[in-house]
Amino acid sequence: MSEATLTLDNRDEAILLFGNRDQNLRTVRDALGVRIVARGDTLVIDGADEQVGQAERVFQQLLQMVRKHGKLNPDDVRTVVDLVQHGGDRLTPQSASEPGGTRYVRPRTDGQARYVRAMQENDLTFCIGPAGTGKTFLGVGMAVSLLRQGQVKRIVLVPPYTSEGWAYDQSVVFPNWGAILPVVRQSFP
Repeated sequence: MSEATLTLDNRDEAILLFGNRDQNLRTVRDALGVRIVARGDTLVIDGADEQVGQAERVFQQLLQMVRKHGKLNPDDVRTVVDLVQHGGDRLTPQSASEPGGTRYVRPRTDGQARYVRAMQENDLTFCIGPAGTGKTFLGVGMAVSLLRQGQVKRIVLVPPYTSEGWAYDQSVVFPNWGAILPVVRQSFP
């Protein structure tokens, strides 16, 4: 048995995280089999070591969502709980880097960890999702990592096809250069 304590920044954050009549807390409690006590802006989680760890990860990710979007709905909570429960083991930072390397791109959420794992296990991986969730950043980071390890000889960047045909302006041909260049610069000092 173990115990974890999370302290939130303010009462408003706690209200959004806990949900209407503590609905989000009950969802996590029932899904993970932990005991949750909420007092003001403090959250105490009791239970078996593995379940407490999962609950901590769930609340950390939900807290990130609250801070980024300013809201949280029951579907978000169920999705995060499901990802944490069935997403497998989290990847360590070294798993997305070159052996012995000090520079790496690492997944920050369980969804990103599943994406990196899929890239490691498959020759071709498709990823869709909202803008700003790290798809291009992680994809290029994995490509650069494989290049540095010698597992691939080159990286080929393919511009998207637009409904108007091929565009010639660099910012239109590949609008994600802004996401790609920092990864490349970070990986090749």
